[in-house]
Amino acid sequence: MEQKMFCYQCQETAGCKGCTACGVCGKQPKVAAMQDLLVYVTKGLSALTTQLRAEGQAVDKAVNHLISVNLFITITNANFDLDSITAKVTETLAVKEELLGQVQNKESLPEAALWNGSDYTEKAKTVGVLATENEDIRSLRELITYGLKGLAAYTKHANALLNDDEELDAFLQSALAKTLDDRLSVDDLVDLTLEVGKYGVQGMADLDAANTTAYGNPEITTVDIGVRKNPAILISGHDLKDLEMLLEQTKDTGVDVYTHSEMLPAHYYPFFKKYPHFAEKLPKDTVILTAGCAKYKYNKLNLGGIGGIPRVLDAGQCNDSYSLALIALKLKKVFGLDDVNDLPIVYNISWYEQKAVIVLLALLYLGVKNIHLGPTLPAFLSPNLAKVLVDSFGIAGITNVDDDMRIFGL
Repeated sequence: MEQKMFCYQCQETAGCKGCTACGVCGKQPKVAAMQDLLVYVTKGLSALTTQLRAEGQAVDKAVNHLISVNLFITITNANFDLDSITAKVTETLAVKEELLGQVQNKESLPEAALWNGSDYTEKAKTVGVLATENEDIRSLRELITYGLKGLAAYTKHANALLNDDEELDAFLQSALAKTLDDRLSVDDLVDLTLEVGKYGVQGMADLDAANTTAYGNPEITTVDIGVRKNPAILISGHDLKDLEMLLEQTKDTGVDVYTHSEMLPAHYYPFFKKYPHFAEKLPKDTVILTAGCAKYKYNKLNLGGIGGIPRVLDAGQCNDSYSLALIALKLKKVFGLDDVNDLPIVYNISWYEQKAVIVLLALLYLGVKNIHLGPTLPAFLSPNLAKVLVDSFGIAGITNVDDDMRIFGL
């Protein structure tokens, strides 16, 4: 069968190998090609901004935002609109051309920084995932790129709340540009992968600060998951600013607003409690700390509590894994342990797309080991890279409940 596209960035990728006819997510080949091209020109733009900074020149905040938005557009299920993606390619090429004129030393710039946009369709055929022939180099480049996509998503949400981090933007762009550098070895890329995790921690901290500054510190809250009789709007996603605007627009209209999935944690922020129309098999000695969309699996279960503590405690969105990491590090200190892995904590990541990748890399940077990933391990991990993660960090998949409980010692 003719290969019309190639994408393996999400958990649902066909056969856990790659989508080649159309995406399991519904992404069509023309959209996949244009997303590949958008990533490519964004890498070229990032090479320019990195060179400008090396020459002592400042990079405008609008350029930083453009790069983050471009990456955010290409994460799973974010944007399948061919015209809007094509328009972003054109916009990025225009910004790239303007910055190219400001660069003093162009000798070391990659081809992606110099390409003038002569034929989008033909160029897209040459710059996709499979353009990197070496399987291990390709795997590491994609792992880094997907981690940066997740980081860009969190950065975009922080930017919406007027939180900018020039250091983080500079790193994101530098790392993105390095995925074009054929001089980097496997060891170099492994080191860069862990550095992406370091800035993943910083990015989640930035978004946490942006959210709590705007909306207050989350409070323990019981969320009503029933329904009312009013007409309603269901909102999902991660952007709390979107929720704020929607609640303002529907105030006093008789329309209720319900949250779904990653937006459920908005109920915990004091700010949103002022809106009346803003309408939530495990061992019995275990407390479940959750963050992300997988909470739907158990947030309706009546699991009771332990010593007055509810057995299901939700920290919030997937970026709030940062808060769970802080809890673990604080517990390590309280109990006087040398290693966070000595705590009786099991890390189980149900991953779907690229935000989960940056969460994983952040946890690895913090020293967390023996993380279990599921439902399947990422298809973009080459056998050699998977072996490194297993041998160095104890990464493992999931099996079934009974066997996993035995593995976890529960």
